[in-house]
Amino acid sequence: MVGAAAVAEPRRPVRLRLPRVDSRISEFAGLLRANGVRVSPAEVADAVQASALVGLDDRAGFRAALRATLVKRTRDVPAFDGLFDL
Repeated sequence: MVGAAAVAEPRRPVRLRLPRVDSRISEFAGLLRANGVRVSPAEVADAVQASALVGLDDRAGFRAALRATLVKRTRDVPAFDGLFDL
């Protein structure tokens, strides 16, 4: 249409993909679940995206990103810490 204002499509966030890391995070979420930590598929997706943003070079940053996205309850922190260090 002439004279009609164009409606811009919303931008999707850029998602860096590391397929091997994605699958390892999914496996880690399974270990958390097997140890009583409630982890939803949406939280796994958030963890994958956060890890891509933080990167793998900084282990402390990577760990913090996973903990922030996968652990909701304080009582689940020891399980996360123990499994992350395996």
